[in-house]
Amino acid sequence: MKRSALFYSLLAMVLLCAGIILFKVKSRSGNDDKIPPAKLKADLEFLYKQIVTVNPDPFINCSRAGIDSLREKINGSINDSMTAIQYYRLVRPLVSAYNDGHLSIFPERDFAKFKREHGKVFPLDVLIDNGGLFIKGGLSKSSIVTPGSQIVSINNIPAGTIIKTLLTFFSGDSNPYKIKTVEENFAIGLWRAYGFNNNFQLQLSNGKKVIVHGVEPAGHANQQASLKILKSANEPVALITIPSLVIDNKKGFSRFLDSSFTLISQMKINTLVIDIRNNGGGSTLLARQVFDYITTTPYSVSREEIAYSNGHFMQTVDTSLTKPKQLKNKFNGKTILLMNSGTYSSAHMMANTFKYYKMGTTVGDSSCERMRISGEVNKIILPATKLEMYCPSSVFILPAASGQQSRLIPDHLIPLTFDDRLKNYDKQLQFCLKLVTVK
Repeated sequence: MKRSALFYSLLAMVLLCAGIILFKVKSRSGNDDKIPPAKLKADLEFLYKQIVTVNPDPFINCSRAGIDSLREKINGSINDSMTAIQYYRLVRPLVSAYNDGHLSIFPERDFAKFKREHGKVFPLDVLIDNGGLFIKGGLSKSSIVTPGSQIVSINNIPAGTIIKTLLTFFSGDSNPYKIKTVEENFAIGLWRAYGFNNNFQLQLSNGKKVIVHGVEPAGHANQQASLKILKSANEPVALITIPSLVIDNKKGFSRFLDSSFTLISQMKINTLVIDIRNNGGGSTLLARQVFDYITTTPYSVSREEIAYSNGHFMQTVDTSLTKPKQLKNKFNGKTILLMNSGTYSSAHMMANTFKYYKMGTTVGDSSCERMRISGEVNKIILPATKLEMYCPSSVFILPAASGQQSRLIPDHLIPLTFDDRLKNYDKQLQFCLKLVTVK
């Protein structure tokens, strides 16, 4: 039976209306969706239970009473629906309150959307000194925004308030580490904590106001190890810089070490500086590869590990030692290790092992971690908000541990002043070069 034109017209209108409704439903299901209070509270409970059941010692750097009090306060404030990023801003200080650099939470879906929409972040590098916020660099050739200028406020929020807020938006085992992390991630921190983007109004201490325009978020910095031959007063010095111990490029790292130590051997260089400042860690397997070239002494990077295994609490004491390999291009000269408060996780374990087993001399700033540290991070997705949390599942006790609060202090403590950091003067490396003359 033939159908009339009117029938097809009506059918087309019905399909069109259905499509519009479906589009609206899909649009509302994006990252801007608000999540009801019950689900938000369920995410908070899920977050807490994951932390206390995955990490065998979650309160190592904080008080349980303090955490519970903050958690109850946050739970009581959830009365209305929120977006995931709004919820993130509410719970981030709770995660930071554990004072564990391996425990973090990120609004990755919202940040991915921000980048897709070409959002712009704060364009200046900053320094924090005695509670003040200063411009380190960026927007070169500006007659107003110059390095060393003090920022009084950003978008009418006092700089001191911003610093205090951002310190609760980054994880770390100590305040110096958190300050360093805030400095290095200031631009993304402003977006995470306040949603600041695109244009930023600055009030400077000289009374001037200036608007700076944002830039697209920078990609990851170069994490490749490098070798440089430096000149000292008496002889050449090899400088190996290792910015990361991430194991993704293990074979490439092995080739780098082999070629570097072959060149060092050929040039008959007698002094080696290994720079692991600001190395956030990765795997001690890469640290062991380095040790193969600089020591013959058996060593251990950890004497004890505490973890949950199949839901059971396990405490493993390891008395075995790793014996370094015998390599044809093994280095036999003076070795100096550069470290600072940014030498973290596996890199911190590397520095501790280096000093404890007397592989050479350590120079720089003290560590930010204790000798009882967390590790073996698991990725956990919160069910409703889809926030990404990273939670440690093990605790390691390092060979030099003499107490829970003990930290690694280098043989030569060389703190950098504000002017050193502002002018990028590497006083610590220069001190290493002076050590070459000491026999």
